[in-house]
Amino acid sequence: MTSFAHEYVHLPSAGDFAQCEALLDPIESELTRAYGSGLIAGYGLTLLKNDQDCLEELIKEDWKKLPGARFPILYLAVQPPSVGAMDTSFEERLTSAGFVRVR
Repeated sequence: MTSFAHEYVHLPSAGDFAQCEALLDPIESELTRAYGSGLIAGYGLTLLKNDQDCLEELIKEDWKKLPGARFPILYLAVQPPSVGAMDTSFEERLTSAGFVRVR
């Protein structure tokens, strides 16, 4: 069974390249742990620097409608383990860390 990935952007670091880069490893570590424990079926974390990055990564531009959203920005796609089964505590951790769900 498949479902669509949940898509997020990290607004607190939007527009600050150094902050975006500094967050990549800690966020990657958290996602790796979530994947290893079965909370998620997969993920993709990308630092978007411009519109070309969006085109190359096939990322829709819905995130640009959010207040404060600007390049560079961290974009995260998380695949739930099954249809509609995203662990609520995991999703709460993402939002408390500054991620805003795009779709």
